[in-house]
Amino acid sequence: MINEWKKRWKAESPLFFVKLRNASVLIVTSALAVWTANSTLNLGLDDVTLGICKYSIAFAAATGLTSKLTVKDPTKL
Repeated sequence: MINEWKKRWKAESPLFFVKLRNASVLIVTSALAVWTANSTLNLGLDDVTLGICKYSIAFAAATGLTSKLTVKDPTKL
């Protein structure tokens, strides 16, 4: 199973999933920036905003990982 993941990680992904992965990185980076700014600068953002950031980070990380493991042609692995 680990060897299969290694092969998929190195394989080429379809264009849609490359764009999805890039969007996921953008969402994670933005949510982490809001979270870090709130922590360091003591902005006092409400719990709803921070909760949205938490779920955004988790969802985008899972989506990005899944899209990274998608390959164009699985028969060529």
